[in-house]
Amino acid sequence: MTALFTRDGDEFVPSDLTRGGWNDDHQHGSPPSGLLARAIESAPTSAPMQTVRFVVDLFRPVPLTPLRTTTTVVRDGRRIQVADSALFAGEIQVGRASALKVRTAELALAPHTSTPNSMPAGPEVLQPLAWEQRPGPHDAVPSARRGNPQLRLVVRVLRARPILVPVEAGPRGG
Repeated sequence: MTALFTRDGDEFVPSDLTRGGWNDDHQHGSPPSGLLARAIESAPTSAPMQTVRFVVDLFRPVPLTPLRTTTTVVRDGRRIQVADSALFAGEIQVGRASALKVRTAELALAPHTSTPNSMPAGPEVLQPLAWEQRPGPHDAVPSARRGNPQLRLVVRVLRARPILVPVEAGPRGG
């Protein structure tokens, strides 16, 4: 499976799978967001923690050029950590992310009784009219109409892909 990015030193080189649907020279928002999430998740913590809030701001279109990230731990405590990460294309900052992590711990919880899930009745199934195949983080973009020819529903189907091409562990651990 091809990854979205390949690491080249401190830079991340995007593959063609990161290409967005608005402009062939820019990335879809998901791959750079994943790169920012990876940078924040890589920040060391004093205890096992889980990210509970993750906010991304993309300031401008992210080009299909090598990117780099910087990460700063804003607050590092025993129970929480706040981290920021910035995304650069060359010397231009194109985005940033902020995350809150909280300590994870085993909790003694009361036994849970489950009730069967029942899905509410939904609308009729939409029939796809056309599939647009193009390189990008999506497998295909189906569009469908139901009853009203003026209505166009677009659904993007994201395929799970690794953020980075795996690298052999070196002297520093990869």
